[in-house]
Amino acid sequence: PRVGERLTLTVDLTGTWSNPYQAEEVSLEAAVSCPSGTEYTMPGFLNQEFDRTNEGTADSPKEMLTPIGEPVWQVRLMPRTPGVHTIMLRARDRSGTVEHSVPVTVGEGTEPRFLRVSPRDPYSFAFDDGSPWLAIGLSVCWYRGEQGTYDYDDWFPMLAKNGGNYARIWQTRWAFGIEPETVGVYRQDQCFQFDRVLELAE
Repeated sequence: PRVGERLTLTVDLTGTWSNPYQAEEVSLEAAVSCPSGTEYTMPGFLNQEFDRTNEGTADSPKEMLTPIGEPVWQVRLMPRTPGVHTIMLRARDRSGTVEHSVPVTVGEGTEPRFLRVSPRDPYSFAFDDGSPWLAIGLSVCWYRGEQGTYDYDDWFPMLAKNGGNYARIWQTRWAFGIEPETVGVYRQDQCFQFDRVLELAE
């Protein structure tokens, strides 16, 4: 990986649990030591990949999601400095805790700019370098029925073409709601859809 690129670690993890979404039963985290001396911890998660196909027409798409293989445990990171990072993977379940250290060499790249509350004005936003950010966009909170995320394939390019840099999205029961029916049980297909929209926004 390079600085500013997303790094996804897929972890071969087995253990004993009844609900993989309850941290009290199973958890995965990555403790990262950076060459700069900075340290941070990132939680892992269970992820199911899907194949997205259009079962409708070009004018009226119908999104179909088909699971690819079995769910896997992952950790996502975004390195901000080049050099060797030491990543300590730590997994815990009812039987105890295991650790596994992974060295990752990060190449030169472009420092990612993160948007935060402005240090000069708590009512506005700014990037890490202090440059201001003004939201120009729309509420496109959910997709239209069976069209699924294909709606955003149309909406986001048009929004960007017209100078947009912002979109308001809801996580609601009928769209992107990752926990719509039962508390503590996540919908992997809706997680995939939400990931898809974030990647498209990038």
